[in-house]
Amino acid sequence: MKKAFLPLLLLLFVPSFAVAQTIVEAELDTASILIGEQVQLRLSVKTDSKRRVNFPTYAAEEEMTPGVEVITNGAVDTTRHNEGRRVELVRLYTVTSFDSALYNILPYVLIDGDTLRARAAVGLKVNTVPVDTVHIDQFPGPHGVVEGTFTWSSHLLWLCLLLWLCLVGLVVLCIRLSDRKPVTRRVVIPPKVAPHKQAMAAMENIRTLPTGGREEAKAYYMRLTDVLRTYIEERFGFNAKEMTSQEIIDSLLQRNDPTLLRELREVFGTADLVKFAKYEAAIGEADRSLLQAMDFVNTTKPDEAELPKATVQVVTLGDTKQRALRSRMRFAAIVLAAASAVLYVYIIWEIITTFL
Repeated sequence: MKKAFLPLLLLLFVPSFAVAQTIVEAELDTASILIGEQVQLRLSVKTDSKRRVNFPTYAAEEEMTPGVEVITNGAVDTTRHNEGRRVELVRLYTVTSFDSALYNILPYVLIDGDTLRARAAVGLKVNTVPVDTVHIDQFPGPHGVVEGTFTWSSHLLWLCLLLWLCLVGLVVLCIRLSDRKPVTRRVVIPPKVAPHKQAMAAMENIRTLPTGGREEAKAYYMRLTDVLRTYIEERFGFNAKEMTSQEIIDSLLQRNDPTLLRELREVFGTADLVKFAKYEAAIGEADRSLLQAMDFVNTTKPDEAELPKATVQVVTLGDTKQRALRSRMRFAAIVLAAASAVLYVYIIWEIITTFL
């Protein structure tokens, strides 16, 4: 008789063992709310990884239990344990209620097609808002229309400034494009280098020339007199390059101090002797001639007020450059117009969304 009941007892305990391997639990993040407030219900399942678990999905405003509505169905979160043999599945439901009462919520899941409810129900107490029905005259009336407040943020101020700059640039370009006059440019022409500066720079180069031999001394004095003739011609305005040394001196006598010209006469005289009479200058005489020439240039150089100044000249661009410049101006105007439109729409949208 006992042997006959043994298989029956085994059949009764096997389902219990299988059920014991699956744990369904429910938990609320708060047990007491006011009417209309929302609370999250946490439904978790711990079971073997080979089992198929399905959480119920509720439609909007569908009741999980009478009086408790489901607002949202959360995603299912899966955690594996024991090297993947066990899993824990969790789903969050956002629920609410609009009737004051104490609700017992006993959620369920489907495991391998069978319904399995939580081990214990969770209680949710929904409280109503206390209303004084006796002193009804003490109820404040409805609030009036509250106007939205708008505050200029720093990025909107910068965008408005950028919009104004784009608009100003667009207006300037439109005015310039509407004017059919040729485009001109102001070109600054630097002044010509003063004659005394050119002469002093050339004499500094002459200083490094050798003067030991006859031919070297001849080349030295030829360079020196050429520099002096060029300076005198540009400074005093007569053709000194085509004149003899004496003719240059005679012309300068009418304009300068005879004492100063005596040193210049010595320079030209020594140079003529070296170039034409095969005269051998004494040691240091070439340097003395160079110093005398420099002294003459420094003494006769013009005042700062007499030096040439930079001039400004208005230049009209050619036809090809005119067309290319106008094309670039049109393109810039289109870009500024588009940028202005985008900035304007964005600023208006920012202001409107503040009051929505």
